[in-house]
Amino acid sequence: MASLHSSEIHRHLESQFKILGINAQDLLLVLIFASIMNVLFGQTSLNIIMVFVLPSLLAGVLLLGKRNKPDDFLKHCVRFHQQAGFYSAGQYSKTLQQRKQHVIKTIKLS
Repeated sequence: MASLHSSEIHRHLESQFKILGINAQDLLLVLIFASIMNVLFGQTSLNIIMVFVLPSLLAGVLLLGKRNKPDDFLKHCVRFHQQAGFYSAGQYSKTLQQRKQHVIKTIKLS
C-alpha cells in the first residue's frame, strides 16, 4: 500500500491513442471503409484495388494530412466549410445596395 507522498502520477492523460502513428479513430474509419469496399467489390475483379489499395491511400492521406495539426482538425475544417460564409454583428445598412452600385459605376468609369 503506497502512501499519498509516494504514489505515481500518470502524465499525458489528454494524449490520444495511436496505432502505428495513426489515430485510433482514423484507423477505425479506414477499417470501416475497407469493410464497405469488401462488401461492395469483394467478388469482382477490382477487389484488390478497392479493398486494399484505396483504404491504404486513405490511411496515408489521413496520416500525412493531419501531421502537425491540432486535435480534431478535420472535424473543425468540415464544420467551417459547411457553415455560411458571412456573419454580421449588426443590421444590414439601408444604403448598402446604393454603395455597391456606386462602386460598380466608379469601376466601370475608370
